Amino acid sequence: MKTISTEITSSKKNYAVVESLLYKANEEFALPECEFQNVLIAASEIIMNAIVHGNKESDSKKVRISVEYDRDVMKIKILDEGYGFKFDKDSKPKLPDDMLKQSGRGMFIVKSLVEELDYHDTGEGIEFILTVRKKK
Repeated sequence: MKTISTEITSSKKNYAVVESLLYKANEEFALPECEFQNVLIAASEIIMNAIVHGNKESDSKKVRISVEYDRDVMKIKILDEGYGFKFDKDSKPKLPDDMLKQSGRGMFIVKSLVEELDYHDTGEGIEFILTVRKKK
């Protein structure tokens, strides 16, 4: 498996660095453009959550991103320095009440864009892992 990684400070403007990293990984991984756009949307949501909610946009906190991939599988790992949150992996926004709220839909959207979404507390922060598999 190949791995490329970067670390950014907790500022929304740094997402461009991560986007470049993802494009670089996909040059070799070669997901079709429309599938890769879904990966970008999913990664963007998790990274913005890490910056805003996990690290509270603190200049002293970092977000670490690594992309591991081989011929068939890509894993995007995003680690913030936050204290976690409660998320029911099986929950769905309830129509129509929750669909119009300003928050709470992001994780549901991410789950619909990647094959797997996992997260755990590493003791240093919360790590999210987005898994994408090439369709055969």
